[in-house]
Amino acid sequence: MSRSAGDGVHTGALGTGAVVASAMTSLIVLAAGAARGLDFWDESYTLLLVDRPDASYAAGEVFLFQFLLHPVFVALGRDVALLRLVGFLMLVLAAVAATRAVGAFLASEEVPVTPWWSRMAPAVVAATTPMAFIGAGRVPTYRVVVVIALLVVVWGVCRMWASARPEWGLLVGAALVVTFTGKPPSALAAGVVVALAVAGRGEPRFVGRAALYGLLGAIVAVSAVLVASGLSPLGVVAYLQGGLEMVSASGTHSSWWTMLGFAPVSARVLLVFGPLLVLPLLLALHDSARRGDDPRRAALLQVGMGILAPAVAAVLAVVLLSAQGYGSQVQQWTFLWGIAAALLLVVSVHRASGPRRLRAVGVVLLLLSLPYAATVGTNTNFAQTMTQAAAFWALAVMAAGLLLAREWPPGRGLLLPLSLWLAATTVAVQVAWFADREEGISLREDTVQSRVLGGSLWLEPDSAELVSELSTMTRNASLTDRPAIDLTGYGAGYELLLGARPLGRASFFGTFDGAYRGARLGLERESCRDRAEAVVLVASHNPLDVSAAVQAWGLNLDTDYTEIGRFRPTHGGAVVRSQTVRVLLPTEHVGQVLGCPHA
Repeated sequence: MSRSAGDGVHTGALGTGAVVASAMTSLIVLAAGAARGLDFWDESYTLLLVDRPDASYAAGEVFLFQFLLHPVFVALGRDVALLRLVGFLMLVLAAVAATRAVGAFLASEEVPVTPWWSRMAPAVVAATTPMAFIGAGRVPTYRVVVVIALLVVVWGVCRMWASARPEWGLLVGAALVVTFTGKPPSALAAGVVVALAVAGRGEPRFVGRAALYGLLGAIVAVSAVLVASGLSPLGVVAYLQGGLEMVSASGTHSSWWTMLGFAPVSARVLLVFGPLLVLPLLLALHDSARRGDDPRRAALLQVGMGILAPAVAAVLAVVLLSAQGYGSQVQQWTFLWGIAAALLLVVSVHRASGPRRLRAVGVVLLLLSLPYAATVGTNTNFAQTMTQAAAFWALAVMAAGLLLAREWPPGRGLLLPLSLWLAATTVAVQVAWFADREEGISLREDTVQSRVLGGSLWLEPDSAELVSELSTMTRNASLTDRPAIDLTGYGAGYELLLGARPLGRASFFGTFDGAYRGARLGLERESCRDRAEAVVLVASHNPLDVSAAVQAWGLNLDTDYTEIGRFRPTHGGAVVRSQTVRVLLPTEHVGQVLGCPHA
């Protein structure tokens, strides 16, 4: 072996090692924090849904995923940290399976899938998966369930194409049903994308058999959902319709444009992270223009810049974007990955020759389409929900880069800088996210171990004190399993810690203009007895307050209820932390006013 060839092998190994190490660091960071922190908003809302899915029977919801996760949560002993780890592991495994399936399909289409790509791509794509949790806690929420299911769709479709075996349609059909349990609009959009992708195969007999297997897989999955939920098919329709009526009354979707996923990306986000889009292309250009250089120099430049530049950008992001919480802002840089993949795809199409190359381009189009499908029906804008699309964007970039790499000598070409860039930026996101208290995580300050549900979590001292206070209140007033009505507009975590059973919905988020209307509609669907016996959480002078939902029944929260305790929130911004939440028990007069005096 010549010195040049040996140097190439060593520098290629150095680059691959840097990518894998960077990717693994990102995964370890999230796994290590599974037992730390608690988000009192979205995460607690999800935990209430999963812990008590039957509590939503009367009012309904707009998703069904909680019925599938409930038996898993029970089997884990209602341990929040374990649920986080299991959800994370499912997401990582789905990402790795999808990546390997994409590689197998590209190889079947005579695209040169090298051993380097086979080692790096799964690590890089897996490293992006923790970003799906940003802004929604770390338990598998409906958005995470959708991401997992759509990654399984990619796995099934690509394996179907690579092996020419329509039996993989079973997996695709079942995964689309799971997508439906997370977000029905996403399942419909993804179904259209998958139908077009499979139909593009152009072989009527194959397409027909794949469709039949897909239908069979969907039937099996639907049966499992019905058994888990305890609902009939008509019951599921009524359940989802009730949830839709509640979110419609609450005004959770500001416009049809938002619901369809259209919104601009913040200019500040583009200014901070835009240079990262250019970086891997500049590194690749350097390789192309100076092939006579020492290969070790090129690899060191790639490794250094591919890790250093994202780290510097992360520091700038903390300074410039932290006003609304780092996690909710930084997730938007994944949109740039989509732009990069689209640009690479344009070049790929230009260079493509023959039907095999064009079919290979089709898999990148599939990866670019599914992130949009995952956002359809959301109540936040497209840029802010790019966190859930990170794995698809990363895989699209890696696949598109591979299409351009006719040959990939060790340490050279486009793929190494691209993979370094993606893995390193993901690590930067994770490190900064865990330093952000707005997301309910603070590795430095989560120092007190507290009992939460069936397990324990490390919390900040003030949050740990609140957990202890609420546990004492629950024991003294026998609140476990008692009906509860949260009128604070932000108290899902308090109902969770009190062990109470939420009425109407797991939480009525007061951030929406019509929140009190949705609360009133949901509560009126509950039995009179439950409403009359419910413990009430309310905060005075609260801009997120939804107490009008109860006052409309002719009740006075000051005279018809007895206060058994009060506490100060330990989460959220200054507005929430300035509140005092009162815990109220109903007097006999409440049942008389509601028309059920013997409750």
